[in-house]
Amino acid sequence: MIYCIFGTNNYVAVRKIAEIKSAFFKKRNGAFSFFEFDGEENSFEKIAENLDSQMLFSSSRLVVLKNIFAAHPAAKDFLLKRVEEFKKTRDVFVFYEQVLDKKLISAFQQYAEKIQEAEFKSPAEIDKWILIEAKKRNIALSAQERKLLVEYAGEGAEWAIESALDKIVFGGSFEDVIMRKDAANEREIFRLIDEILQNKCSRALFVFQKARSLGFGAANMLRVFLWKFKTLAIVQNGGGRNLSSFVKQNSGAQARQFSRADTLDIWFNAIKLDSSMRRDQKNADYFFEQFLSSLINKS
Repeated sequence: MIYCIFGTNNYVAVRKIAEIKSAFFKKRNGAFSFFEFDGEENSFEKIAENLDSQMLFSSSRLVVLKNIFAAHPAAKDFLLKRVEEFKKTRDVFVFYEQVLDKKLISAFQQYAEKIQEAEFKSPAEIDKWILIEAKKRNIALSAQERKLLVEYAGEGAEWAIESALDKIVFGGSFEDVIMRKDAANEREIFRLIDEILQNKCSRALFVFQKARSLGFGAANMLRVFLWKFKTLAIVQNGGGRNLSSFVKQNSGAQARQFSRADTLDIWFNAIKLDSSMRRDQKNADYFFEQFLSSLINKS
């Protein structure tokens, strides 16, 4: 059985993979093997060797494969040769990629049990999702409070919304979490990100050190950075009708520093960085510094 998840919304992808894992574990009741490979952390040879060698064993497997096509071009031919065989086994293969080419999409359409796009929710879908998440936590939010929560977190920032709801559960009032200290911190982080983007990111590392001295770590900075570059991509593509005039004007000026290709490249690399930082939080600041260094080199 094959599942395919693709798209740039890491939150949706991670949650869907967790659901598949949970369902598989309950159904197999412990009689299975579990393997997870990230193409950014494992060589293609290691991934291929493990897949081929494990085919010899009779126990069923759950195999999660992330970013293998983006990281390893040879993985495409490997899959296309074996995808029919994978489908016929008792194993479950879960593929997650941010982008798939036409050949891979065609192969998954033919052989996958299900294909799901990890896309960003519409405003109406976000509002409905917040209601569901708030109800799970026994929190009652008005329509105005839900709107403020989205404005606080930024578009496509489901992780930040979850974090804010959890803070409310553990004793923080809505006003404390959203309207006061966190909101002031958020404005400061946006200001620092704007400072990083000045002069084609030439002072990025210096500004990040200043941010750390103010108590803002890599995770705080990256969340806003992701929103910023998604907005730049939208503006460069002629969109952004729902953006405020200030955001549109500010983003337009910043977007002129980067080609459309560079903007998309930086955005996608930031998404990958977000995934790496979640897996290794102890080294998050180091990863973010390396990422900022690549921006300076790009300029």
